[in-house]
Amino acid sequence: MDQNQLDAGNDLGSDGASKKHMRPEAKEKERLKKGIMKQFFKDTEYNDDILNDYTKTPIRELEGHQRAVRDIAYSETHKIIVSCVFDFEVFVWNPYMHTPIMSLDGHEHPLVGVNCLPALNCFITADAKGMVKVWNILDYSCIQTFYVTNVNQVTCIRAVPKHRRLLCGSRSFKVFQYQRPFIPEFSDDNPICCAKFSTKNFEIYVAGQRSIKIWDAKTGKPVRVLKNVFSSEITTMEFDEHHRKLIIGSR
Repeated sequence: MDQNQLDAGNDLGSDGASKKHMRPEAKEKERLKKGIMKQFFKDTEYNDDILNDYTKTPIRELEGHQRAVRDIAYSETHKIIVSCVFDFEVFVWNPYMHTPIMSLDGHEHPLVGVNCLPALNCFITADAKGMVKVWNILDYSCIQTFYVTNVNQVTCIRAVPKHRRLLCGSRSFKVFQYQRPFIPEFSDDNPICCAKFSTKNFEIYVAGQRSIKIWDAKTGKPVRVLKNVFSSEITTMEFDEHHRKLIIGSR
């Protein structure tokens, strides 16, 4: 192949047409296409500065598990790590300590998952045979145990606090929905800081953390919930003279 044939090949566009006989619109399209490809490769160049020496080195190693770690969860509120491995124990860690602060027993098969619920003072663990346990994150006591039925093996769990649902994965998904707190004997998931009774509305106002629950004093059923009233914890509340307004105080 001579040089003239090579030059002729270089004058062909992406669709095989000669650049000399291409219309202006086609030439502009060809130019834009090359420009986009050049910009793409320019933007996707590897930058080694993103991973510096500091991020490549772990700042702390937590030792205590004898087998491979299966799942971990972190509680932003209580600043603890909960981990489970291919054995029967659940470990609770302080991120600033090298050894676990607590080990929890109760499962009889290898663990498959752990979830911390940010809005509730609890975390959930599950094992391969379908045993699910709910633990109190304040004193690490087991407050509820139930089983995923009609499954051979549970492989994972995922809690959805917004919709109050727990998903358990196997060959199919099992969805559990809870309408009350995990501690049914309590009226609130959080510690109650104050409560007021309205003699005119015949309602009970209960303040816990950042929300207020209103209960019907006659039936004992919840009427409505005022969520995220403040960005910090509620400390006090009081009615006005006619019980039409509720004055709330915070930190």
